[in-house]
Amino acid sequence: MNAAAIMDALGAALEPIPGLIVHPYWAQKITPDAAIVGMPETIDYDATYGGACHTVECSISVLTARPGNVSARDRIAAYANDTGARSVPFAIGTHDYAGVIDDAHVVSAGFVPIELAGTTYLAAIFSVRLSAPGS
Repeated sequence: MNAAAIMDALGAALEPIPGLIVHPYWAQKITPDAAIVGMPETIDYDATYGGACHTVECSISVLTARPGNVSARDRIAAYANDTGARSVPFAIGTHDYAGVIDDAHVVSAGFVPIELAGTTYLAAIFSVRLSAPGS
């Protein structure tokens, strides 16, 4: 299991979402609408007998316009839908990870303002749980 490869694979899953600029790392500066794939928050090694699988939890932050207007709300809501062209849960759950990740799904989402490089954005934070093959 390679944490950087997992972040890259999650980023690749988001690439087809129209209008979303994807950063498979924590970017210091973004142009909205942007997705930032966070480092794994937890890695449970050897989740299955014999170490064939690891369970990983990480977050993906999607940042849109400044909070406080209907446009920002509507844009962030489209990313949180369970299906559709802009759906983060759908993109994560249906992507072919080519062996880097066995299974991935979004387990929850929350909405918060995030300040980055002096600008406040409306963000959706998606919690992702995945299984990755062991060595």
